[in-house]
Amino acid sequence: MFDFTPVWKIKTIEWKYLSYGKVISALRVVELLKEHFAETDTVYDLGCGAGGLSHFIEHYVGLDQSRNAIATAKKTS
Repeated sequence: MFDFTPVWKIKTIEWKYLSYGKVISALRVVELLKEHFAETDTVYDLGCGAGGLSHFIEHYVGLDQSRNAIATAKKTS
């Protein structure tokens, strides 16, 4: 339904996103939070000046959208 481009490679994880579209699938967000990162981990990159993972997600998904995505994913996972 979306063309997720480009793809970033961070460690062994491929991050797919819509350029400034702020769309990351709900299940993908939760998967990354639970399996790959601690809340204190730092994600470098990407020209967004993001520090912690929560700031990264907030920047690319939007704070309200990320909360909704996580809540939705928890209900469906």
